[in-house]
Amino acid sequence: MIKRLLALVFIGALLITSCKSDSDETPTPEKTCKVTQSKTITIPPNGNGIIDTTTTTYEYNSQGYPTRQTSISSSYAPITSTLTYNSEGLLTEEVNTGGSSSDSYRQVNTYTYTGGKLSREIIKYTSNTSNYVYDFYFNPDGRLSYRAFNGTSQDINSIDSVLYGYTNGKLTSIRERSDRNGNTTNHLYTITTNEKGFITSRTEGSNKQLYQYNSYGEIVRLDMYNGEQLYSYQIYEYDDKKRIDDIINPLFKAQTSMYQEGILVHNMTKFVSYNVIPNQPDSVFYTNTFEYEYGTHGYPTKVVNKRSWNGEPTTFITTYTFDCQ
Repeated sequence: MIKRLLALVFIGALLITSCKSDSDETPTPEKTCKVTQSKTITIPPNGNGIIDTTTTTYEYNSQGYPTRQTSISSSYAPITSTLTYNSEGLLTEEVNTGGSSSDSYRQVNTYTYTGGKLSREIIKYTSNTSNYVYDFYFNPDGRLSYRAFNGTSQDINSIDSVLYGYTNGKLTSIRERSDRNGNTTNHLYTITTNEKGFITSRTEGSNKQLYQYNSYGEIVRLDMYNGEQLYSYQIYEYDDKKRIDDIINPLFKAQTSMYQEGILVHNMTKFVSYNVIPNQPDSVFYTNTFEYEYGTHGYPTKVVNKRSWNGEPTTFITTYTFDCQ
């Protein structure tokens, strides 16, 4: 079974304009670009050979929304995703087929909205009995107030919920509840936020996390403490471009109201996770870097992504083809 991943690669564009007098030049409309194909090759840490080559093609409807994505890999069976939207342009169904040796594999994701916000996500697999149901509830002012997970699976039995508490319109607490094989675990976090509503601290007992953001609301640093002792931190860096994800991720605009630990406006260029041991130099635990090449349309045409866990990196090189009109 293909597991549901929350993985992200953020890619984008910089608008550069030159102008004469406003009276003698008519502004040129910005072109609308669509990604028609991407090709990713995977190179192992030793740099010898290619582990996998995956080519993905994208099709769009007349409104410019992606309706079909087909990925052909050298390592696994082809995967086809068919996307359906409502009249507001919000994704309502995603059907994924293929990706395994069994032709019967099929994953169906359905999405329900309330007031333009994602209120329910259902994931079902026809190849087994697994299904997942995520419910999202919002306050009258549009803030996320409750999130619940219910589902059945062959390997887990869990019911998870998250309750968000507010004081004077600001998030001040998060209560998480998890059931695993009849064992219930509760976590209550005390929260502080900045003027944009993003979390700046999350505290439970002696454990504390501190968040820092840039002017765009993108997280740039996360510090993790046990008592007064810093034991780990993460550094994030970005460029100043727009992202390809805005073109090919149809769920993005429906999920913006759920972002509490920053948003992604530009492309990430570096993510590094450090371990801290007293009286020793900080050690790098994980590194994820991105290098970009851009076309005349301003979007990346090539991305080199290197991911390393305490050693030589695995490299992913992706090239993009566009149709700009």
